Amino acid sequence: MTEAIDWSTITPVVEAVEKAQSGDIADIVNATSQVSQLTVSVAMLCSSLIQQMYAIKRSFVALQCLVSKKVDTNYKSAQ
Repeated sequence: MTEAIDWSTITPVVEAVEKAQSGDIADIVNATSQVSQLTVSVAMLCSSLIQQMYAIKRSFVALQCLVSKKVDTNYKSAQ
């Protein structure tokens, strides 16, 4: 699962926020909407990355267990 943010979408959001500083209600609503959408995208990306980190951690722990068992088996057979 690969998630990504199209970073080229940041520029229109920044432009919308700058335009909203004029005080026009329509511009403020547009900027708020764009910032909200970007926030959701970033949150989804972070969630995906956290899930991937947990999956990697589980794999690493499983690998540690396998290595530990192999070392233990080799030690016992050497005695």
